[in-house]
Amino acid sequence: MDVALHFEFLDLQENLKLLDVIRMHQVDIKKDVSLDFEAAPWTTRWAHAKFHLPLRGGSLGPEIAPQAAEVMKILIERTYPLIEPYVKKK
Repeated sequence: MDVALHFEFLDLQENLKLLDVIRMHQVDIKKDVSLDFEAAPWTTRWAHAKFHLPLRGGSLGPEIAPQAAEVMKILIERTYPLIEPYVKKK
């Protein structure tokens, strides 16, 4: 299961600019998190930054919700301050 932030502005260049900001700080974003992290284009116009949570037993169930919520909290806390100056301009 992916815990992700999507950059879905109408302008591809805007999304890629935010992606570049995230990529410059990936080491700090991933610090002390043992999950795989990816920041990459997604579809032809959008981009995303995500942690991958492996599924126990191969299926998605309610038991993964607390961990997913904690990972999303970390992702937001570590990325929003980086992209806030660009998002606030909109």
